Amino acid sequence: MVTEAKVKAVEGYEKTLERWLGNVTKEDVKKVLEMVGKIDKLPYPRLVKLYLDLCSYCGACAEECHIYKTYPKKEFNPAYRTSLLRSVYLRHFTLIGKTFRGLIGAKELDEKMLQEWFIRFYQCTMCRRCGVFCPFGVDNMALVRTGRVFISAALGKTTLDMGRGVDSHLSLGNASFMKEAVFKHTVKFWEEEIKEKKGWEVKVPIDKIGAEMYLIPPNTDFFHSLETMEGITAMFHAAKADWTMSSKIFDVVNYGVFYDDDVWEKIINMHIEEAKRLKCKILVVGECGHALKSLMMLGPSLLGAFPFKVKSVLEVTADYIKQGKIKLNKEANPEPVTYHDPCNAARMCGIIEEPRIILKVVCKDFREMVPNRDRNYCCGGGGGVVLETASHDYRVEVAGKMKVDQIKQTGAKIVATICANCKVELDHLITYHKLDVRWAGVHDLVLNALML
Repeated sequence: MVTEAKVKAVEGYEKTLERWLGNVTKEDVKKVLEMVGKIDKLPYPRLVKLYLDLCSYCGACAEECHIYKTYPKKEFNPAYRTSLLRSVYLRHFTLIGKTFRGLIGAKELDEKMLQEWFIRFYQCTMCRRCGVFCPFGVDNMALVRTGRVFISAALGKTTLDMGRGVDSHLSLGNASFMKEAVFKHTVKFWEEEIKEKKGWEVKVPIDKIGAEMYLIPPNTDFFHSLETMEGITAMFHAAKADWTMSSKIFDVVNYGVFYDDDVWEKIINMHIEEAKRLKCKILVVGECGHALKSLMMLGPSLLGAFPFKVKSVLEVTADYIKQGKIKLNKEANPEPVTYHDPCNAARMCGIIEEPRIILKVVCKDFREMVPNRDRNYCCGGGGGVVLETASHDYRVEVAGKMKVDQIKQTGAKIVATICANCKVELDHLITYHKLDVRWAGVHDLVLNALML
């Protein structure tokens, strides 16, 4: 049911997005059209053109979209967003579109249309669930991101906090304006907390050249999800792992993934060059979905093979469990636990069974959400939407509402996940809807269960 609260939440975020884009001029339209005309210079032009051609507006994607199902207006239909880009491309850059125009849905890009591009593309959480159910395999996420890329390349525009995060990353090597001294202070805090909770003397290796693994967590593990890094650190200690962190590049976040190819490449190259400097065999990505996608999937596909492997920390921990390298006591986590599959980790990177291998041995009562795995619903904060304080009401009332219902149905007291942005969004959903649940990283629960 579309309530007054939902209407206000949607309208409020739309007005904010409109303000962030600013006054649109004919010159802005011209610049964006020039970028659309350079579609063949994208790293993946054939794929984008194929998706633009294949969409038949059958409606299958709308029935599977967590936003449209919560707020069924045409603008939230994934195929509608596709049509915004497709109609402009047809009209300006194809013979059939120039000739027949309205007969095939070709439209002029003008100031009003460009404004709608920005709003619709940034309302989407880019979860890719619609692509799972599309009979033609159209990936609307790729088209939404392409629209964002055109706007960023032409006008330098994105959402407020995402832009700030990128500025910080390009200047300091992390998205939180964090200095090296703060990083080292936080590492000491992890060590002290592990000693207090487990009684173990643990030392985090920093800048160790030639270590087998170079671990990079997301920036939220330094201020929002501290127990996740404590769990990973303790797990490596228990397994006697050969690992290190970097005092220079210690944040795996890459917001360029959401909206800009040039930004993405600059940030991922920071990660690649630091891994080379440290001479690691494996770059291990912490509990972060979009960063895993960037380094595991997009990086090798677009930049060529890396001189090291890329793994999720979930793969490492699951392997340690299989090999008997760590001892775990599930009695340490007696409450019922459910698991939220992050969109990037599950649908893009295939990290699906590893979290379950871990949770089934660290939790006494593990319960699945329905649906789950690659068909799970987005938390409501994907695509960078959760980064914006101004999107809060839109996320908790609309984009994340189906996730709230899923959590309630499990009867669980803890909802675990392996994505930094998902943890932030789950925190907001639990607080706003007053759920009798708490969120946790998978390695938060590993920390409780670990034994020496």
